[in-house]
Amino acid sequence: MAFMDDLFSDGGWGGFGGRSKGPFDPFSSFYAPNFAQNFSKGGGPKKQQQRDPRYEARKPSSPAPRKSPPRKEPVIDVPIEEARVPSPKRSAAAAAAKPEKIPKKIFTFQSQDGAARKIQAVFRGFLVRRWKPIKQLRNIKAIAKDFAVIRESVADAAKFNAILEDRKERMMLNERVTLLLLKLDEIDAVQPFVKEVRKALIVELQQFSKPMEDKDREEHEKNRSKAQDIQIEDAEDDRDGEEAQDIEIENAENDQDDDFFIVKHGDAEDSMDTEPESTISEEEDLHSPEKIDNQEVPVSSEAVEQDQISGQTSMDVDVVKKLMEDNAQLKAMVAKCLEGIQWQNATIAKLERRVHDLERALLDSSKTENSQCWISSQ
Repeated sequence: MAFMDDLFSDGGWGGFGGRSKGPFDPFSSFYAPNFAQNFSKGGGPKKQQQRDPRYEARKPSSPAPRKSPPRKEPVIDVPIEEARVPSPKRSAAAAAAKPEKIPKKIFTFQSQDGAARKIQAVFRGFLVRRWKPIKQLRNIKAIAKDFAVIRESVADAAKFNAILEDRKERMMLNERVTLLLLKLDEIDAVQPFVKEVRKALIVELQQFSKPMEDKDREEHEKNRSKAQDIQIEDAEDDRDGEEAQDIEIENAENDQDDDFFIVKHGDAEDSMDTEPESTISEEEDLHSPEKIDNQEVPVSSEAVEQDQISGQTSMDVDVVKKLMEDNAQLKAMVAKCLEGIQWQNATIAKLERRVHDLERALLDSSKTENSQCWISSQ
């Protein structure tokens, strides 16, 4: 405030070379920028610069620092030579010596056989890394161990024969062998020696399951022959029944005219030629006890038919019993056939699922191989 009082006083303007007396004039040239002062710092060239005001009236911040002009450094040309410049630490002999070149490793063979063996060894190493036959051989070995366990379980001949006779046990054993065959089919054998090992194991499994397949085939043929025999017997029984019915019809037609079978005694012609008186006397004689013994009793045709029917019914009962026994055997055979068909359907369904899984795995492996090839090419 003291400064402002001095500024607005009468003698406040005397030191600035301006007006000595008078009120404050904001539009005075006192506040205009003054370029008349020349100064320099650091021995540089003199330049006209704006003088800083006496007080900070209109600037919100401090002035920017002054920057000295950049110094120009001289450019030095460095000659470029192709020859190597020896370092000062190295001796003259080391500098004069030429650098040793590492020779490339080149295989030389005295014969073509050695070169062929080397090429084959490298190629086999590539195949081992590519197809992994050792892993496949391990899987085949594990399957061979499982087959050895199955073979040891039926090593006894009596036990094996008992399994062959029992249909259920035979089916279970055959199913275990089939599962091993399916596992062998999963192995993608590309190498020749892997194919040979897998083929040898498949042949052993087929030879082991051959007796069971022969037994199944034998039972099937036996059941088929029994069914054919039963059909033939049924046809014969039907034919015999039709013939018996035809005979009964013929007998009934022959017996329609005669109601009674009468055996006459004496001379029939004499009795027919006599007069009625003689017939009366003969009738009286018939009632006598002496004539009764020589007289034959008439037999009706109904009684004869009843005797024939009773004999035929007894024969029909035997035929019906035989047919019932045959039907029971046929039902048992049909039940066994149905069980076999169900087992076959289940096995086929498993095989279908297995084939579907194998196809899917093959497609996935081919996709991965294609992707790897594409990545390696990139």
